[in-house]
Amino acid sequence: MLEIAPAKLADALGDKQQAATLIERAKRILAASPPPAPSPVTPVRPVGRAAGRKTPKKKP
Repeated sequence: MLEIAPAKLADALGDKQQAATLIERAKRILAASPPPAPSPVTPVRPVGRAAGRKTPKKKP
């Protein structure tokens, strides 16, 4: 919204006041601090048999 001319945005929306409000909201959103980084993902333990364990093979 910030890359378009306010007059073109007003034409598209049909209202100059609404265009000005949207531009101000977009500026406030961009000026806000970035969201916090996501917390590290903990690995999920597999269900069922433990990974890496194999059934012992029978010797002939």
